[in-house]
Formats: sequence, structure tokens, C-alpha cells
Amino acid sequence: GKYVNSPETTLFNKSRVLYGLNKAKFDIRKRDYSIMVEGQMDLVMSHQAGFTNTVAVSGTALSSETVSDGAVTNLGLAQRLSNNIILAFDSDEAGFKASGRNAKIALSLGMDVKVAKMPKGDDPADIILRNSEEWKSIIKNSKHVIDFSLETLLEKNLEPRKLGKEIQTLILPYIKVLKSAIDQSHFVTVVSKATAIKEEALWLELKKVVLPETFATPAEQSAVGKTSSTDLNRRSAILKKLLGIILWQESEEKPVVDVKILRGNLKEILGQQRFDELFVSTSPAKNDIVFEAELSWQHSPNLERETGELLINLEIEIIDEKLSSAIKRIYDTKVGEGNSEDIVLIQKLSMRREELINRRKA
Repeated sequence: GKYVNSPETTLFNKSRVLYGLNKAKFDIRKRDYSIMVEGQMDLVMSHQAGFTNTVAVSGTALSSETVSDGAVTNLGLAQRLSNNIILAFDSDEAGFKASGRNAKIALSLGMDVKVAKMPKGDDPADIILRNSEEWKSIIKNSKHVIDFSLETLLEKNLEPRKLGKEIQTLILPYIKVLKSAIDQSHFVTVVSKATAIKEEALWLELKKVVLPETFATPAEQSAVGKTSSTDLNRRSAILKKLLGIILWQESEEKPVVDVKILRGNLKEILGQQRFDELFVSTSPAKNDIVFEAELSWQHSPNLERETGELLINLEIEIIDEKLSSAIKRIYDTKVGEGNSEDIVLIQKLSMRREELINRRKA
């Protein structure tokens, strides 16, 4: 046989094995993603084609945990090296199902999961043997598992009712298992735009999705809707920089930044009460804040632009908090009860967030 599926023993536990990890681990760290294949020959050929960040599972199943019985599992090993993974399983039915099952597991652990679209009837070893450039193209064009699954579904040209059922069965479980409420909001919008299914209907059906106990969903986690200490620290750092620039520029005879406009923009983002509290709470440390700002920014070639980026980053942080809270309220509301206000809020916040990100890129 092409593959010999040997039994598990005390020494050989498939959920803890990643073939080729000893050769791939340094390049996984360096490239910040791993490629996961099924067969050992797939791995050998992928390494020969230059993708030395490839590992292989023993069988098609990944462990649903990162640590089991005190030992690091195969997925735990991969995640320690990089949170990004590309699944490149065979294009047959078994490989397709394995990709879906393993993608849900990886997503539930907070990993970013892409899927490589394999030509029908081929496995990685076949493709590389035929044309290694084709393999490079397949890896380069891999897509997030939800985008990949949605695209595959749309290619079937199903009638609307059937399409809706397939979205409910195949796509929504992926969205449900995402740890990030922001990612959930993003993909609900993506599915809505691609299928013309209203976001309200998608959110309603998403609440009904029941996942195996293996997966911890955002609805079941107290973290969703709350602000983590990391988020607070990041936001505090941005606020401190903006406050420092304002106080420093107000003390300058010829300020580089229009402080009146900057104050107005910051007040609009924070609201009057939080804006006033910010200046009152930091008043005792004003001199230190001004000194630190001057030290950090006096040689900046484009202070005005950098200040604008800080404002954008702050607003995105606040939007993310509001999105998480709104999505948590949707999950906490019983099925059948209205969430129309939160859904409209999510749509508006998502649009604003996308606008800010595009502005930051410009």
C-alpha cells in the first residue's frame, strides 16, 4: 500500500507526532507558518521543492488539544512554532473531510487556518513530481478555510434555498468556532455579501449552531465581551502617546500639529466624559508626560501623519471592544428574541473599521 497506517502503541501516539518536525521547526519559525500534509512522501517532496516548513500528520486527524496527559500534542507542537497553518491534504473525499475537521480544531485554538486547493485526484507528491512550480502556486494561493469553503460551495451554483441549507451546515460551524468576535463579524458580512442572505438571518442561525464539547466557542467563553489586560495596556499606551503630543505641542511656540483639531478628534473618539477624565487623571504626571513625548517625537519627520495613525489605531481598539460586546449580547439572547439593534450596530462598526484600516494603508 502507498500508506501503511500502523497501530498506536505506548511509544507511538499519533496525536503527539508530526513527521519531519525536527527538520521543519526552524523554517516554520522563520516563515511564520507551517504546511501540513498527510503522507510522508508528500513531506519529502515538499521539502525538496523548497518548502522546508512542511510537516506531516500520522493519519489525517489532529489532536483537539495542545496538551494531553501532560504531553504536547501534534497541533500544540505546530502552534508553539507559529499560529499560522496551511492544510494541504489530498483532494479525495477523505482528505476533504479531514481538512474540514482539522480546520475546526485549529480555529477553536485561535489559529489562522488556510487551505491549499489541490487538483482533483492529486496529492502533493504527485504535483511536485510533475511540476514543482505548480506546488509553489498552490501554496501561494491558499485561502482562509472559510473563504475556501464558501468559494467551493458557490461554484456548485445551487438554488437559493439549497445554498442557504449548505451555508447553515458547512460554513456557520466554522464561524461559530472562531475565538475572535471580530473575525466572526467579518465572516458573517463576507457570507452575506456573497450569498445575498441577510446578516440578521445569519446571526440568528449562528446562535443555533451546536458544536461538540471539544470546541470552546466565543459564546461559551467569558473572555468575549470583556476587555483583556493586553487590550487595555495597548489602548493605554496609545492614549498616553496622544496625550503627550497634545500637552507637548501646547507648550511649544510653533507647534507642528494643530492641537485644537487633535483635541477635537480625540474627544470625538472617546466621548466628552472619557476625554475629560483622561486629562484630570493624568494631570499630576503632566511634566513627565510632556518630557517623554518631546524625547520620543521631537525628531519625527512627519509628526502629523504619525499622530493621525495613533488616532486611527485608538478608534479601531474601541470599535473592537464594542463589536465584542455586541456579539456577546447576541449570543446571550435567547433564540427568537430580537437583536436587530445589535446587528445594525455590528454592520456600522464593521464598515467603519474597514474604512479606518483602508485609510491606515493609504
